[in-house]
Amino acid sequence: MDGHHRFKICLELNVAPKIELEPRVFANKLEEKQFVLETNLLRRHLPVFLRIITAKPLLQIYREKAEQRQKVTLLVGKGIQQQDLMVTQNLGEPKGEAIEHFAKTVHSNPETVRQALYIEEHATPKRIETVKKGEKTIFRAYNETRQELKPKVETPQLPKGKFRTLVIDPPWESKMVLKKVRPNQVEFPYPTMSLEEIEKLPIQELAVEEGCHVYLWATHKYIPDALRIFEKWGVKYQCLLTWVKPVGISPFSWMYDTEHVLFGRIGNLALLQMGVKLSFHAPVTRHSEKPDVFYEKVKQVSPEPRLEMFQRKPHDGFKGWGNEAE
Repeated sequence: MDGHHRFKICLELNVAPKIELEPRVFANKLEEKQFVLETNLLRRHLPVFLRIITAKPLLQIYREKAEQRQKVTLLVGKGIQQQDLMVTQNLGEPKGEAIEHFAKTVHSNPETVRQALYIEEHATPKRIETVKKGEKTIFRAYNETRQELKPKVETPQLPKGKFRTLVIDPPWESKMVLKKVRPNQVEFPYPTMSLEEIEKLPIQELAVEEGCHVYLWATHKYIPDALRIFEKWGVKYQCLLTWVKPVGISPFSWMYDTEHVLFGRIGNLALLQMGVKLSFHAPVTRHSEKPDVFYEKVKQVSPEPRLEMFQRKPHDGFKGWGNEAE
């Protein structure tokens, strides 16, 4: 029970309260706010959704302290002693993403936290109320809301004919890295495809039976799935091409400054040129758009006719297919 409730009960029962003061000193207001939120969260018996939403200010505190830890680590790495830094916060929380620390605090997991934040941000008041009352699970409400808000597009007809080279850049399902400036950002603003939908792409219908080169773009997370999808398509995997970027993101410990393309074959179609490097360096342009140097490399080693599926912009020597194809 809260202290003021205990005091009130003592007065009602005519019992003289014995008060022992144990002063607690905080380094700053942020530390004090964190203590109050965490302490009161433990005292309240709330359903998971309400616990996450009620404790949401803690997530911002954890993010700020994580950023401070990163700055201290960088400065110490440059030879500055930690005791010389003006650090006024207790930075001793477990290492890792702030959202993982927050999930442990609210006795949940990062995925459920992301889904709850998405519901609060995007769901209708009626649906939010059903989750609060326990009439609908977080998972179900998240999926219903996501389906309702998913952009509706008409899939264009597949091109006629067969191709000796297929370049496929599917819109994998993904989540945006949660950022301080956009804390509830968990969806990309364009239609995505599930693994099952990608598996069902009619690759065998589009490929020349005697031989076809297949290039499949995949994010780091989906490389194992991409290899499995190759098997479903009847494509024999051979190697991995790598786009090295001058910039990247650091959601975990590594900086993700590369993207990858699986290369495989249907049949035994030989390369037009041997010894071409698997890696290529190029700057980043607009979101999801691949660099011109990649297409030049493909033209060096893979014959026409070529089809690019989910094309973002036209390239000489490639027929385009997709919602953005011209």
